[in-house]
Amino acid sequence: MDDTCRFELELTEGNNPFPEADINIYFYDGDGNPITTSNVMARPSSGENIIGTADTHAHLCHNKGSGEVVFNGDAFSPLGIADALNDCTDLHGVNGAYDIWGKAVDGATTHNTSGYPNFSYWPTSYSTNHEQTYYKWLERSYLAGQRVLVHQCVNNEILGKVTNALPPYKNGVTNDMDAIRQEIEYVYKMQDYIDAQCGGPNEGWFRIVTSSEQARDVISQGKMAVFLGIEVDTIFGADTDFVGKYNAGEITEEEMNTGLENIEKQLDEVYDLGIRSFYMIHALNNGFGGCQLYQGGNIQYYELPENIRFLSTRGKHQSKSILQTAESRSSRRCTGTCQC
Repeated sequence: MDDTCRFELELTEGNNPFPEADINIYFYDGDGNPITTSNVMARPSSGENIIGTADTHAHLCHNKGSGEVVFNGDAFSPLGIADALNDCTDLHGVNGAYDIWGKAVDGATTHNTSGYPNFSYWPTSYSTNHEQTYYKWLERSYLAGQRVLVHQCVNNEILGKVTNALPPYKNGVTNDMDAIRQEIEYVYKMQDYIDAQCGGPNEGWFRIVTSSEQARDVISQGKMAVFLGIEVDTIFGADTDFVGKYNAGEITEEEMNTGLENIEKQLDEVYDLGIRSFYMIHALNNGFGGCQLYQGGNIQYYELPENIRFLSTRGKHQSKSILQTAESRSSRRCTGTCQC
């Protein structure tokens, strides 16, 4: 052993916390004495109406999808806000030179990349690829009365492949279902992190739920109920209408059944991970049907396939209601991004 490389640790007191965002919300009783948030939040008993707001479509961590190079910022970081919302030059280039999404969607030819603490350009409502749901900001919304949040795990495989082929050449996850698995894991880690800030397991205000009963119970505890959903173009890898191809004689019955069983297997998987809603069809055509990407002057309509046997009524998940909903709409025409 080389004694010249030895070092010793010294016991000390106190800590040196990482920078963090302030909530700047305080509660006081009628006499002006401060009270804790847990004693402030409404707790409806069984049968009473829940009063509050709900965000039914949010993306907390798109930075973990679409190639991991388009969307900058994290919803949380153990190293604090300075790490979570740092300068975006690494992803978007100097002055946003690599920011294809910002140029094409937001119309920003360039942008100031500085993050915390300056926030010279982002976050803002007119920049859609910088983090706007940092957990401390979400906590402010919770304290202001939000009781429900539906987080849609999201990905755009084509966007990911295009941007990964360009600077900064990240080579991030692009496959829809792989990105979804990664984002689900991320949200559970976010819940654990918020728990740690609030005293330990199950103590946090951010609670992932899987039923309306659980949601009411969580809200009755003065917390926010969070549902998980999926919003991708090729859910369950279903880029083929297996039933249609079989009926047309293009594949064998065995090939059809293998494809359908693979879809059911993934449905079971995401159900076990806590997913309770998803978009069968999003921005691109898939095995479930066709979809119009954007509405315009000449709106195009596409019919859903008549036979959607992808979603079996077998298994422990309650897919029967999803299947019935899909079948009841199979003769309708859908436009835009339909949640069928």
